[in-house]
Amino acid sequence: GETWQFMLATDPEYARKVAPFIHVYGRCSPHDKVSVVDTFVNLGFKTVMCGDGGNDCGALKAAHVGVALSDSDASIVAPFTSLEKDIGSVLTVLKEGRASLASTIAVFTFIVMYGVISSYCQVISYIMDASFSDWMWVYVDGVQTICFSLTLPLALPALKLSKSRPTPSIASRQTGASIVGMILICFAFAGISLWVLSGEDWYKCRKWNADAIAADEVLAVLTVLVLVRCRWKFFFS
Repeated sequence: GETWQFMLATDPEYARKVAPFIHVYGRCSPHDKVSVVDTFVNLGFKTVMCGDGGNDCGALKAAHVGVALSDSDASIVAPFTSLEKDIGSVLTVLKEGRASLASTIAVFTFIVMYGVISSYCQVISYIMDASFSDWMWVYVDGVQTICFSLTLPLALPALKLSKSRPTPSIASRQTGASIVGMILICFAFAGISLWVLSGEDWYKCRKWNADAIAADEVLAVLTVLVLVRCRWKFFFS
């Protein structure tokens, strides 16, 4: 602690350079702990601090993530409090954080794709003059959507931390590319399915002519559209 304060007082630039290479900061006062944490935060590191006493309150508050390992004053200041007084709780916080971030991105992607693909299928059904019945809407938008969406937040964290981290933002290129890619796949699946359907001998509607569609052909078109909507819901659940 005293050595660290001496370096900060005499040569702050040198202290910031060697800080990432120091493995142990011993005999630190509460002020020293805050100083160490602030140094790493200013250097651009994502800093985690864990402590079990009132003298750790300042550092717990200064860090990006603070984990209290006791029920004392530290538990009031720190965003997270571990019931297990073990430093391994830090890994649990990181794993749960990544799981929460991944689930949030999955739910966001699900909602966006639900609107886009549902609109696409609805346009096709209007062009073909074929519409879902009331019970089909109840099944698709009620039973399916609720059941699949409820599975997304139930994802458990991984058993160990991976070297690759999830994207930190919902509006990132990775999320956008995932959404666009899956939409294109679903569009391609719908186009190929309708093309294969139009090639069947029993399917007489070779053109987008609503008047030429029979009852069994309407059922075939609706089946294709339901399959398209079910596939992407299954992919993300």
